[in-house]
Amino acid sequence: MMNTGYRWRQLLLGVWLGWCAGLACAGPAEPALAEQLNAMRLVDQEVRTRRSDDQQAWRAEVERVDARHEAAMRDIIQRKGWPTEAMVGKSGVLSAWLLIQHASPQLLKQCLPGMQAAAERGELPWSEVALSVDRDLMYDGKPQRYGSQFQTFADGYSEMYKVEDEAHLDERRAKVGLPPIADYKAVLGLKYRD
Repeated sequence: MMNTGYRWRQLLLGVWLGWCAGLACAGPAEPALAEQLNAMRLVDQEVRTRRSDDQQAWRAEVERVDARHEAAMRDIIQRKGWPTEAMVGKSGVLSAWLLIQHASPQLLKQCLPGMQAAAERGELPWSEVALSVDRDLMYDGKPQRYGSQFQTFADGYSEMYKVEDEAHLDERRAKVGLPPIADYKAVLGLKYRD
């Protein structure tokens, strides 16, 4: 005769495993929002990679796309707060980050706490948040922390925006998962004066 306590534990284990599997397989709680964010990210990247001989027209299109996406992101943030992984999945969170990275300085500043909280929860890589921190500091006219922002001049040469405590830059970059600055500069493929 089988022990009823054993059978009960087996039944509970089966229910618990089924519940956990359901959680692991469940999609985002807000699939339409996830789809919207991912679609906007694809448009953002498509327009940025579609170069043209007419730089003025290309730049105007990038600005139109960014303005349209910023309006949508403002609405989303106002209604929902910073999108979480439970809400929109990992790709939705990354899409939201990219869209805000290309938004106005004001919206970037407003969203930084949400991005940092997402990184604390493991939903957004700190390396991405570091790029946003640098951009925010640059917009404020302050030295950047991680050396991710560069300026390209009319002669085609680029240089890194001011950076705080440059002697320890690679240490700070490593802490957030960014490569050494020399490697980063090589990947960017820009022409440098130094």
